[in-house]
Amino acid sequence: MLIELIVLGWDTESPSEILFIFVLYKLYWGTIIITIIDNLIINFGGI
Repeated sequence: MLIELIVLGWDTESPSEILFIFVLYKLYWGTIIITIIDNLIINFGGI
């Protein structure tokens, strides 16, 4: 998925757009990881 985004970014020939897509990608996965951790904390009763 990430490679596809980078390829699409290179097609635009704009480094700033590649950086923007990369940041969005990191934010996307960061949000998923935080959500998983929050769910685990809730499931284990706040341990």
